[in-house]
Amino acid sequence: MDTTNSADKPLRDYVLVSIDKPDPSYRLGIVFAKSELNPNKIVIRDCNWQRSYSQYLKEGYEVLKVSSIVDPRRLLSNPGIYGTATEEYEVIAASAIKPSSDVSDIGIKIKQLHSNHTFIITDVDSLGLFASSPLRAGDEIISINNVSLDVRDKYWAIDPTGMTSSFEVPKRIEFVHQIIADAHRSVAIVAKRHISHADRFIQDAIGTVKIHAQGPDEFIAATVYKPFHDVSTGIRFRASGKDTVISGISETSLFQDTVLCEGDKILSVNNTDCSRLKIDDVANLVRNATGNVAILAKREGETAHATFMKDRQDIDVGFCLMKLGRDVVVRGISSTSPCYGSLIHGHKIKSIEIECECNGRMPAEVARFIKNAPQKVMLYAQDPVMNLLAQEAYGRSTRNLASDQECPLCMSFFSSINSTECCNALICSTCFLNHKHKYNRDRCPYCVHPGLTVKENCTAPITPSAPPKEMWF
Repeated sequence: MDTTNSADKPLRDYVLVSIDKPDPSYRLGIVFAKSELNPNKIVIRDCNWQRSYSQYLKEGYEVLKVSSIVDPRRLLSNPGIYGTATEEYEVIAASAIKPSSDVSDIGIKIKQLHSNHTFIITDVDSLGLFASSPLRAGDEIISINNVSLDVRDKYWAIDPTGMTSSFEVPKRIEFVHQIIADAHRSVAIVAKRHISHADRFIQDAIGTVKIHAQGPDEFIAATVYKPFHDVSTGIRFRASGKDTVISGISETSLFQDTVLCEGDKILSVNNTDCSRLKIDDVANLVRNATGNVAILAKREGETAHATFMKDRQDIDVGFCLMKLGRDVVVRGISSTSPCYGSLIHGHKIKSIEIECECNGRMPAEVARFIKNAPQKVMLYAQDPVMNLLAQEAYGRSTRNLASDQECPLCMSFFSSINSTECCNALICSTCFLNHKHKYNRDRCPYCVHPGLTVKENCTAPITPSAPPKEMWF
């Protein structure tokens, strides 16, 4: 658990508590309620004293914002097992009427996956026949006009010896287009929507959703001719974990005009696998080669970021995710999605961050948001006294104006300063935050009165009180 207090930086107007949940059912032990002074604000009514963050989240603190950050791979059922996870799915049916029988464009783009020969909707036109239907990008089509697409065509053949054998052939994308074109008026589509835990996490979110993704990896091949053994190739390598990557290519290098660049991971040199070789062994392969030098490398995809706002849970985000190996990738995205243009099919999702502003929400919504957060929760709280503090953080060593006031604790001058409720002594905002929050001292440093509080911003001259009785620095 990480905590950032107001005393770490002068006049930081919130307390940030970061909590890692060991499992989704972990209870934080925090009770929220509406503020009695402002019903639009949510305050902390109680915090379990056994939690380590209870010293930072006090009763009465206003909750500004809660956020949840999750690695989508943690949402998979078996992240350590390679393969496709068993996911939930729902069946969706939609139909539309063609304006005439010769219309073949119904506003839906369909793609056939070569891995399992399924038919996936890649886009739904916002002006097409199915614009108001529940179909969206990423849905898998099961049937069109009661013609099943997941049943393969079976054929029989007789070999020269007279033996009869059968084989099955999956339907092709041309068959789907032909069904739509031959439809007289009505086109009925039954689709299957895979719902992963990552999809469910985004669907249940309320607030600002930030998605960080990475494009698909690229495989690069480059071949140069090395006429002699002692000719330098001008390429340098460095170790990155267990991999060997290119650290630089000189201007006179043989690889200067190739597509290789700094940061590419070396996979093979002249068909020699480099995944288990050390960096010196890879360098020797390039150095000792004569003739053609062929290098196969892998380049990580570019990072992508998408941010959108969800005011309600029933808002359709227009894309869906799926498990591919040990990663979570974008299965399909619609042109009406708020992430269209930022995310594309095949992007690997690195992290999902959801921020929920607490102003104007119900305490039950905030509690439900924290309860449903599967991995990490960040809570931003504020001491109500911050609204009464002077907003001047750094003082001056000399008096610039006659109205400047000096803080007796740090001996700095301020144009706007606070005063204590108990003895009317001057105290700057930074010293107050350090005294009350960083050092957890509740007594006044001047009169040692319990329950240190301050008045509103004070700019008028105040008669200095006696020297501080309790020095905390």
